Amino acid sequence: MVPTPPSKPKTQRLMELADLLVVTGSQNNVRAGYSSGTPALGVGQGNVVTIIDETADVGDAAEKLLSLKLLIMPHRAHQKIQ
Repeated sequence: MVPTPPSKPKTQRLMELADLLVVTGSQNNVRAGYSSGTPALGVGQGNVVTIIDETADVGDAAEKLLSLKLLIMPHRAHQKIQ
């Protein structure tokens, strides 16, 4: 969660205090996460990071992720055609 009102110094401080960052959005956001000194997972706009806990049923999680991806792909293809 980004501090309110957002500012670069507050966001940088928050990233330094975290154990793990999940950063999405612009290249600048992802780059800031990667250069914060905190382990980070980052993806660009429109993508998501998926974290599967070590206690999860990995097979079940993989099936759910695949079915979700298959639902999203036709939607995105339709958006590009229009």
